[in-house]
Amino acid sequence: MTASVELISGYLRFTRPHEVSMYAGAFADPSRTAVFGAKARAVIAAAFDLLG
Repeated sequence: MTASVELISGYLRFTRPHEVSMYAGAFADPSRTAVFGAKARAVIAAAFDLLG
């Protein structure tokens, strides 16, 4: 198993199981709260309203 991470200045590839798990966890958490479609547009509109 590998994890690949693209950065501004380069590209990283992780092959150690504990490193792969760390990156998998880092991206799994935000994906559980992601919204799409109409709900995403509502979140964006609310943010614009807060900014004035």
